[in-house]
Amino acid sequence: MAEPLSVLLATDSAEPSGMGTHMRTLARALAPTHRVTLAFPAAAGSLAEGARSFLPGAEAALLAAVRPDLLHVHAGIGWEGHALTRAGAAAGLPVVRTEHLPWLVTDPAQVAD
Repeated sequence: MAEPLSVLLATDSAEPSGMGTHMRTLARALAPTHRVTLAFPAAAGSLAEGARSFLPGAEAALLAAVRPDLLHVHAGIGWEGHALTRAGAAAGLPVVRTEHLPWLVTDPAQVAD
């Protein structure tokens, strides 16, 4: 029997709120057939409990520690998740990036950033 696929569900959002709840729900749904790790930045507070926490700039170290087969990055707003996505791509991982509030990217003030 093959080992279960290792999936890392991660965000670098310091305030993942509803997105973090979604990630936990997804993790529970995948858990029976996958090896799932949740990762939140240390600043995420109570959502980080029971999950791996990491500091900005330590994305490659997170990937090295977890060694996932797939990285699923969750971004609450357009500028989140880029470092995680780049680290996953650099590690040769398949990366899925879900933007939970993509409408924010169309705001001219945010597009300029």
